[in-house]
Amino acid sequence: MDLNKKITVYMQAYNAEKYLRQCLDSVVNQTYPINQFILVNDNSKDNTKKILEEYSSKYDYITLMSYDNNKLTRYMDIIPEIAEGDYLTIIDADDWWEPDYLEKMVSFLEDNDLDLAVTGVQGFYEDTKESFVARKLEKPLLLTQKEFADNYPQLWIYPSTNWGCLFKTDMYKSFDRNRILNKISTYGCDTVNTLEYIKHCKKIGIDNSALYHYRQHPQSVSYNYDSKRFQSNIGYYESMKEFLENNDSFDSQKQEYLKRVHLGSLYMTMETLAKSKLSPEKKMEEAIRILTDSLTKYVYEKECEEKERLKIYTRQIINENIAELTGTKHENVVLEFIAEFLPNCAKAFDFSLMPLFIKEELFWDAFVRDDNEKMLEMALGFIDKNAKYRRDYNLPGVVKALVPEGTPVSEIKDEKFFNLYAGICKLVLDLQNTEALEKMTEILFSGKELNCPEDFLNLYVTLAALENHVEAFLFGNIQKAYLFIDEKRLDEAKQIVNDLIEMGAGETDDVVELIRMLN
Repeated sequence: MDLNKKITVYMQAYNAEKYLRQCLDSVVNQTYPINQFILVNDNSKDNTKKILEEYSSKYDYITLMSYDNNKLTRYMDIIPEIAEGDYLTIIDADDWWEPDYLEKMVSFLEDNDLDLAVTGVQGFYEDTKESFVARKLEKPLLLTQKEFADNYPQLWIYPSTNWGCLFKTDMYKSFDRNRILNKISTYGCDTVNTLEYIKHCKKIGIDNSALYHYRQHPQSVSYNYDSKRFQSNIGYYESMKEFLENNDSFDSQKQEYLKRVHLGSLYMTMETLAKSKLSPEKKMEEAIRILTDSLTKYVYEKECEEKERLKIYTRQIINENIAELTGTKHENVVLEFIAEFLPNCAKAFDFSLMPLFIKEELFWDAFVRDDNEKMLEMALGFIDKNAKYRRDYNLPGVVKALVPEGTPVSEIKDEKFFNLYAGICKLVLDLQNTEALEKMTEILFSGKELNCPEDFLNLYVTLAALENHVEAFLFGNIQKAYLFIDEKRLDEAKQIVNDLIEMGAGETDDVVELIRMLN
């Protein structure tokens, strides 16, 4: 190994005083000499700057830079400008290295004539103080750029960050980072930057060590929502897709993989949005922008854990903000949001239902899960068993809006029918047509005047036909003919009678009486 190869280390720190000394000590005590250590104080408010100044005064190869604003992508400006080493590596301010990190990384890169050397990672849970292997191969892996692309879903996690990598500094400086920043400015910068570097690599190596220690903090997500984050999600997806396409490796497996990756990006963005301090209407507007995007709709076809997490935080936005916007000038934002995210249940939503949603959490839960079947079942149950709800809320309207097209109940025209015969409707929707037909027959033979008689008889005849119940079918049609005669709808009554005659029922007493009444 050539000890004359110069090394540049870069570290950017923001409010890192608690972990900074461990990080810095792991760098300055490496078994391989360091030529340049660039330290950046990124507008820290704690003692970070003081600690950095202490180390800077102690080691003459340290260059300290301080800024009065926080910028995630600052390294893209600084490294190409001042990095002097043959090789470059980056460390986060709360992480640390094994003592021989540089020695092994340089050796691995040089011995295998690599353009990029990558090591595995040991994770460390800050809350429990437990270590775990986050990423580590069983044996070293040497790949061409094409081979890396072909195996991207399995390997992307290794060079998905700037840290844990050893770069050739000249190559790192060589590409235009404005192209990256035009696509992405917040989420995914490291991955996209490293991918851009890999585009210039002929040979990539991943060793079977885990020389980098990554500190994982509880609730480490920042909830200061940046409106540019969603655009960065898109840029992140497009950059990975472009890389794979350039290597003729964007097959169906990777298409599905990138859908899942993008859904993962979206759920983290939606989590940040849900927990941010934005106003309710701004949260809704941002959520609409995300959910209506064409790429979101494309990847939303993928059923996976990430999609379910996206739904969780989208529902949280609904749960926590609709009530505040109800009765305000921003109700249209709510309606737009619901129409986009809850397409099955949106047609049943009305702001007048909000008190009922508040009282009945399971009803609200069915709504925000867009479970129209459960919501329909519960609405019919409320009608059937709760006279107050039946009086105070337009539950028949909810039922009519939610009834699936093509079912017998979907042909009902008068909403009042659902109030009067909710139990029968529920039987039909549960595919218990025989039981529904028996109940309706009892009502017909009771001699009581029918409510919504045309809808009732149409449903009765439909169920009789579906169940191949000839007697009920004839009886129902005869009752419809009598109804149409009473309503002076003689042409419709004649058509029914003609149909009954064609069926061979022309000589029955009822049909004979109908013929007499129509002549």
